[in-house]
Amino acid sequence: MEKKGLVIFLFALFLFLSACNNSDKAKYVYWTVETENQIERLERAEVDYKIQNREIWVKENDVKKAVQCCT
Repeated sequence: MEKKGLVIFLFALFLFLSACNNSDKAKYVYWTVETENQIERLERAEVDYKIQNREIWVKENDVKKAVQCCT
C-alpha cells in the first residue's frame, strides 16, 4: 500500500509542476526593426517572435538562435 501512495503522490506532483510551466509567459526582448529578410530568417530557424510598432521582438530564451541565424 505504501508504494501505491508514493506513486500517486509523485503523479500528483508531476501534474502540479507541469501546470506551473510558464513557457507561454516568456519575456520578449527587442531584436531589430522589421524587415522581410529578418522575418524569413527567423521563421526558417523556428525562432518565436512578435512584431510591435514595426520592431521584431524575440523570446528571451531564443536570442542565441536568433543571433546564429540572423547575423
